[in-house]
Amino acid sequence: MIPIVIYSKQTEIPSGNCYVIAKDGVYLQKDTGLISGIVKVDKLSFLKEVIARAEIKIPPISLEQFLQVRMFFRAVYNLYRSEAIVLLYYNEASQEYLISVPEQTVHPSGLKYIPEKTEKDYKLVGSIHSHANFSAFHSNIDHKDEANFDGLHITIGNVNKRNFSLSLEVAINNNRFKQEPEEWIIGIAEKKLILETSKRYHFILEEGKTMKDYSFPQRWLKKVKEMVYEEPVYPEYFKLEDKLNQNNPLSFPQFKYLDLPKPGER
Repeated sequence: MIPIVIYSKQTEIPSGNCYVIAKDGVYLQKDTGLISGIVKVDKLSFLKEVIARAEIKIPPISLEQFLQVRMFFRAVYNLYRSEAIVLLYYNEASQEYLISVPEQTVHPSGLKYIPEKTEKDYKLVGSIHSHANFSAFHSNIDHKDEANFDGLHITIGNVNKRNFSLSLEVAINNNRFKQEPEEWIIGIAEKKLILETSKRYHFILEEGKTMKDYSFPQRWLKKVKEMVYEEPVYPEYFKLEDKLNQNNPLSFPQFKYLDLPKPGER
């Protein structure tokens, strides 16, 4: 078998045939006697392939806590027609979740939040954010924002509707793995709706209870502020859509906000 060399600052590449694992990939050093060289290769043919996977050792989120988040997102939408975010902490000893609402500024198609300090006895294990009245999915901005945020990431869409949409992914080292909502959230079920392209879900409440029996801490809303806008400035890719929808009272203009994107923005 051809030797394999891990190339570091303390390592020299020996003479002869060998594979070299370097910072930027795998190389083959080849010497036929008359011809020698080192070239990049895409794989080591004699090794087995690895199937990428990710696991997160936390339990499903309870109906009560997820309902709190869902109702909070709807309240923010009713106030600002915007997205919102909460952070998900987990205590391994008590096996309990803590829902934390960071300081955030919001607008209809995004938000910016200030990551909080760690909570005592809790580990940060994920996030839940809303997509206002749009369907749930993980956008390129979400992927960029969560590139170094390992954990369970949940998007709730269509928060203005009784039946909402969901998208769940586990992220690790900037790799993402889709998850089934029912595996991670207790008390939800798929609701099949005619003419809806995305899956919708609804809550299965405890017997004798209605949505009015559940609430979220009103102090959460104090963490949310509406983003300050300039005079309406329409990016090129929104101009046509806004022109087409200008007679639609349910549409809203897309604005450019004052400050530049920073870490923690969606």
